Amino acid sequence: MKTQLIGIDIDGTLVDDHNQVSTANKDAIKRAKQAGIKVVLCTGRPLKAISHVLEACDLTDAGDYAITYNGGLIQATDTGEIIQHITLSYDDVVSLYNLSKTLEMPISLVGMDDVKVLQHHHDRPCLYYTINKWLSHHPFQFDDYTGQQVVNKMVIARPEAEIEEALKKIPEHYFEQFFIVKSRPNLLEFMPKTVNKGAALKLLGQQLGIVPEAMMGIGDMDNDLTMIEIAGKGVVMGQAPDYMKDVADYITKSNNESGVAHAIEQWALNML
Repeated sequence: MKTQLIGIDIDGTLVDDHNQVSTANKDAIKRAKQAGIKVVLCTGRPLKAISHVLEACDLTDAGDYAITYNGGLIQATDTGEIIQHITLSYDDVVSLYNLSKTLEMPISLVGMDDVKVLQHHHDRPCLYYTINKWLSHHPFQFDDYTGQQVVNKMVIARPEAEIEEALKKIPEHYFEQFFIVKSRPNLLEFMPKTVNKGAALKLLGQQLGIVPEAMMGIGDMDNDLTMIEIAGKGVVMGQAPDYMKDVADYITKSNNESGVAHAIEQWALNML
């Protein structure tokens, strides 16, 4: 089946290790768009953190969309119109805060424009500010949480060894209640159970009249897995972990070798 929609992860996929979009990737996306293929960036970042990427790839016209917060928010990129928005409930936030205390790990509440940082130990600071530089980060006391604040997701950002150890200590019922994913080696994310890139891509496809079989999903890490599995053509980056490659239909070049451009040219444009 011809590809009608391409969902593309950003970090470790569209951008290289210097956070730049190659000319080859930009050109391939523009050619796909000119050929009538919908190109949708799918990321854990907020929309304001990808505006420069959208502009560089010519993805800010009417009819262009982005999936942000790992599937929690679907928006039109030209107006910011919200197609779907799923957030954590008050009880969810309380439960995850209690988990962070048990794990003795800092946890942050990620809103629309800011990050509220909850510290338990001064010698174990949250490192999310080094990852998400587009939102303002500030200390927060949990007693000030009222449930009125929008919380798209909660995150623990610490060195990889600590993240791996924390994952082993999380009780099973948390995995049943939330979508928990390691989106980077040093970043653990907690979202509503129904939130993931695959579900968001499927919903957007329904809005656009595009079935999953006519989609391509390109990614590199755990939070891309649902998108890769749901798409008719699941593409994994060349530098991705082996367990990601095991579920791929195709393996492209690395993010430092314009792997997105290679995938679009080989398995989308060449098959029109």
